[in-house]
Amino acid sequence: MTVSSYSCLLLVGQSIRLICSMADKPKRITKVIIDGDVLVYRAAFATQDKPPEEAENVINQLMDYVIGQTIMFPHGDNFFVWLTGVGNFRYDLAKTQEYKGNRRDNVKPAHYQHIREYLQTEWGAQVTEGCEADDAISIEAYKGNLESTVIVSVDKDFDTVPCWRFDFSKGVFIENTPESALRFFYEQVLTGDRVDAIPGIHGVGPKKAQKLLGDATTEEELFKRCLDAYEGDYERVVENGRLLHLQQWEGELWEPPKL
Repeated sequence: MTVSSYSCLLLVGQSIRLICSMADKPKRITKVIIDGDVLVYRAAFATQDKPPEEAENVINQLMDYVIGQTIMFPHGDNFFVWLTGVGNFRYDLAKTQEYKGNRRDNVKPAHYQHIREYLQTEWGAQVTEGCEADDAISIEAYKGNLESTVIVSVDKDFDTVPCWRFDFSKGVFIENTPESALRFFYEQVLTGDRVDAIPGIHGVGPKKAQKLLGDATTEEELFKRCLDAYEGDYERVVENGRLLHLQQWEGELWEPPKL
């Protein structure tokens, strides 16, 4: 299957659609890190009623497309795929609400496990232990030159990492600077994350979060605006920060700035 330079596979139900976008690209790419969890779900749901070989074909198409859009010669030092494994330190940190408690009854698609294994054997995917794939991806990004690193995912949580993100569902590159990444993190502290059952301030969405942060630029100022918005509830702000923060090194636990 041939995919044009500015096209992308978007899996919806049983179909594969092509979307075009004339997005800016990094001038130089030295490392690509793929969110394997997202690929697994996309491929598995798209081939729910089809044989596992079809799911493998979809994964191969997606991976070939991503490589074609990002890095010319992928190898073990510049190309990584991560999957979430067992254990997650966030389960012990969540006090206000059970972390990802809203997913307990979710049913995984038919080929979920098959595709995970296929990504490991055929594409060298690595599996985390004690943290999420998101953390491993962030850690790997910080090991290199962030300005020439690309994280491949549809997940906006990665916009808290100051590097490029390639949204393969839209075929666009998003550039996250240190300033924009820090601000987006504190916006998340205010809004929470419904997908992961991290509660924010009731009634605060992205636009209101931006308004609450106002013209704050330094981390101390941003944290203080969040603290004010939570009416001085320091523990709640720190809890959200630790749940939402993507690790920069193995075992890291986010600490708030000193005021």
